[in-house]
Amino acid sequence: MSLWTTLTGWFDKDRKHLIYHVMDQAHVDLKLNPESLEAGCHYIRLRLADMFLRKEVAWGQSWYPAVHSIIRFDFAERSVEIPGIADWSRVGLQNNGNGDVVGHNYMLTQAMPFNGGVVSLGAGLIALEGQNYLKAYLKTLGNLTDLLMVPQLSAAMKIVEPLTLGIQELVGAGNGHIHLGFYNSYSAGELSDGYIAIIRATGEELDTDRLWVVKDQLRVGQSMAESKPLDKFDYMLLRTEVFKTRDDWEKLDSINEPFQESLKALSDPDTAAQAPRHIRQALLRVTQAPELTDAQKRMVFNKLKENYEQAKIDLAYAGATNSSLPTLKELMRHQGKISNALSEGLPTLAEINSVAPVRQSIDPSYATTADESLEAVASAEAVLSEFYFALLGDAVDGERVKCESEVDLVFNYGVASNNALAIIKQAEELDKARQQNGELGLSVIPTGFTFRDEAWFRKIKFVEGNLEAPVSFKLRADAQPVKNSGFYIIFDRNGFVLYEFHLKVELVSALDEPALVSARVPVNLNLDELMAGKDRTQRTAVLAISALGQTLNAYYRNNETQETRVYQFQTIDRDMLAKRIGKTSAKLSPVASDDIWSEPCNPITSPAEGSAQAYEDLLKRVVTEGSILYADLSEDEDLGKLLDKISALQTGSVVQISTNCAFLPWEILYPRSYNMERDDDPPQEQELWGNRFLIESLLIGEIGDITGPFAAHEHSAPFVSLNFNPTIDETGAFEGSAYKPVADQISVAQNSYAGKVSKLEINVGKEAIKKMIAQKNYAATLIYFYCHGQSDGTFIVTQDEKLEVDRNFYIDPAFIDNSINFSNGPIIFLNSCSSGQYSPLSLTNFFSRFKEKQALGLIATSFPVPATFGAAFGEELIKRYLDGMTIGEALWRLRRELLQEKNPVGLFYSLQCPFETRAHHEN
Repeated sequence: MSLWTTLTGWFDKDRKHLIYHVMDQAHVDLKLNPESLEAGCHYIRLRLADMFLRKEVAWGQSWYPAVHSIIRFDFAERSVEIPGIADWSRVGLQNNGNGDVVGHNYMLTQAMPFNGGVVSLGAGLIALEGQNYLKAYLKTLGNLTDLLMVPQLSAAMKIVEPLTLGIQELVGAGNGHIHLGFYNSYSAGELSDGYIAIIRATGEELDTDRLWVVKDQLRVGQSMAESKPLDKFDYMLLRTEVFKTRDDWEKLDSINEPFQESLKALSDPDTAAQAPRHIRQALLRVTQAPELTDAQKRMVFNKLKENYEQAKIDLAYAGATNSSLPTLKELMRHQGKISNALSEGLPTLAEINSVAPVRQSIDPSYATTADESLEAVASAEAVLSEFYFALLGDAVDGERVKCESEVDLVFNYGVASNNALAIIKQAEELDKARQQNGELGLSVIPTGFTFRDEAWFRKIKFVEGNLEAPVSFKLRADAQPVKNSGFYIIFDRNGFVLYEFHLKVELVSALDEPALVSARVPVNLNLDELMAGKDRTQRTAVLAISALGQTLNAYYRNNETQETRVYQFQTIDRDMLAKRIGKTSAKLSPVASDDIWSEPCNPITSPAEGSAQAYEDLLKRVVTEGSILYADLSEDEDLGKLLDKISALQTGSVVQISTNCAFLPWEILYPRSYNMERDDDPPQEQELWGNRFLIESLLIGEIGDITGPFAAHEHSAPFVSLNFNPTIDETGAFEGSAYKPVADQISVAQNSYAGKVSKLEINVGKEAIKKMIAQKNYAATLIYFYCHGQSDGTFIVTQDEKLEVDRNFYIDPAFIDNSINFSNGPIIFLNSCSSGQYSPLSLTNFFSRFKEKQALGLIATSFPVPATFGAAFGEELIKRYLDGMTIGEALWRLRRELLQEKNPVGLFYSLQCPFETRAHHEN
């Protein structure tokens, strides 16, 4: 069901309580544009001009207001819905002093082109009754909406699907209704510039002839001069703007950048041969731009063509063009008549070819000898060659693939064809890597496709500056289109992930109309670190688990035997996995409150009396749950085979597990049958996965480069930031005790870190921690949080993960400002109960939020840990890391040492960053 259908269905239930009134020009103080909507000519924009909510409803307390918008229009022969939603603060709603709530001038949509068919507009105020998690979830969706509010609609389209799903889930998450709403559809001639009032009243209660709009405010009275603000009813006043030309040309980067590159290439005779490729890309993007009306597509096309042709004349006449390159904004200052552009029609592929012909092959016929001919071909190919991804097959058209067809995804080096999906830029750094004749790993994780064989991983081999052979993956498209179809592409060196990005591919039922040449995605790879990673420790096994809807797919490879396998789990899905993890969590969460931890002491260096037996009892409990979890997961035949393959690896193997849906407590898995209520023999703790393997958990879908944060971390002097909740020392057994975990950790740091760190920063309490998080370019290499953790509504979509860093002051993932990056790729150590908990159903968590800030990764807890153990474990792990151990080895060795003492709680810590990360030392 579409979001439009969901919202209008909700609205219809309450329509009789609302007045919907289009304001007449005579009742508006602003002069409105009288022109009606015309196909190919006009843009539409929707703005919330004015809102008023009476104090009778407890807004912001038991009811949460959410202003939403939706615009639906036809693009590329399909219907597109662009949603939006904003919470109380984002809209700017304020109390007017009388208890009422008012808001003014909030932009609901960006400029949307009307190029024919039907356009549907909707906006409203949703009233949601629910828990606090709805407020946090609403804020997250508002952040996604902000990403849509950009002029370049094509760049924002990838946000639409997750935002639409999120709004649909929000609507179903609480007891709510459409408090105010407006939904209507328009064809050409049916909409014009104006105001629409939506009032929660009936016609008997309010005479619409007495309504006026003055300075964007809805008023009531006998005349405009005598009118007063309407304050007896809740209302929204929407401003519909219909206009012909936009004024944000400088923000249309997808067109402006290749156009600038074409002029730049023409400015130098040595680079002029590259200009046709750039101008062709710019012109193609004009014809395919969803953000432009048909008239302005023609106008932009003509302006680019004219200026490019003039630059070619300048080159021929003077040998170089003017150094001042006009921008798209400058070109569009004088646009010409809309009517002329419409009569000229849309640009065609033939027109593009007349400006920049496609060179399918190099014609050496002008050479006088065979040697000169070959030299001409080689020279031309050297200029045009680049790394690229392309789809090959009989049912492929650019980025579109027919359902159920067979295709090959190819990574190659050469002259990229017009149907290339992605072009690798920064060729100068690729050249450096190619000349060293190294090897790379390339993994493909598909959505909407399955492999025709099980080769989801291939090696890229460079020989004499070229690929030894094109790298090909054999795939079959699914029978039906799916959302987010395409491929996650992962480059690695010995399993060390270098770079990851997503290639979007559209699955279609039929290829009825030929598409224009694909607007190829430019991919910037930071390959400065590519060869630097050649000595990274090889991951023995790599496992990737991804989801398509409820279905779970797994991709396994053994780097020692070169075995690769692909699995689709048959009897376990995302929902079942979430419930199963929740069951284990419920069983192991009480470990943190066991009596053994009541003694205020360091349980590692000075364990409490009688701890040996208590630890052994805890170990039995953990092994029991690890055994039951292993057996339950193995009920799926393919998942059982996978687990057994990993269990068969040698002790000390490095296992990398990447996922976008299934962070499991891998460390507690126990492949043998054991139950403490049934078995008298002690468990074999050496068989626990966390004792046998160095496990590295990563998140699929973190688009971008990991080598940048990793290099920054390795080359920066250690800067440790310690952040504490001071109230831990003031509660429970620590009150009045000589041992206080916060004070103890601060003392250890001040006495033990000297000479090992360039800077030690200690932040205690909410104000200091808030200041630390808000710093730009924060240069710490390790950021440590010792605090309480909480996860409300565990393992549901709206779970509320948060850290309590001071009394009643919480940090949730949304609190972390991902627009401010860390400068030195820090490890984030969340030493708190529930901090690393991740459901197969959750939308976000601390892992992804910190990664967006260019953190290298996390160390976090899978289950609650006791305060005393957490403090002692944190102290020891940081000391070993600063002494030069890799973070993975330090964690693994400490965990194994504790298991020798029968203490299993070290298994509750998960490594979610590259395991070979180490602190920088000058020597």
